[in-house]
Amino acid sequence: MKFVADRSFADPEAAARKLMEIANSVKPVQDGRIHIEKINWPMLHDLKATPAEYKAGARLCHRQRMAVAARKRDVREAHRGRRGDVRLIRTTTGQ
Repeated sequence: MKFVADRSFADPEAAARKLMEIANSVKPVQDGRIHIEKINWPMLHDLKATPAEYKAGARLCHRQRMAVAARKRDVREAHRGRRGDVRLIRTTTGQ
C-alpha cells in the first residue's frame, strides 16, 4: 500500500530534462548568459521540486554539458584544418 505519490523529479534525468527545457525558454541577457533566478524560480516554486532534486538535475546537466564540450574540443583538435565540427560515426568491426 502506497500513501505517497511518486515525485516527478526524483529521477535526476527527468529533472535535468526539465531544467534544460526551462533554460532554453529563457531569453539570454548578455553573451548568451541567463539569470539563474529565471531557472530557479520555475523549478523550485512553480513545479514544486525539492532543492535536492534541483541540485541532482543541475549536476547531471553540468556533467553532460562538460562531456559534450570535451568531445567537441577533441574533434577540433584532431581536425584543425577543417572549418566546422566533424561528426564521428561508430562502426561495427568484423562485418
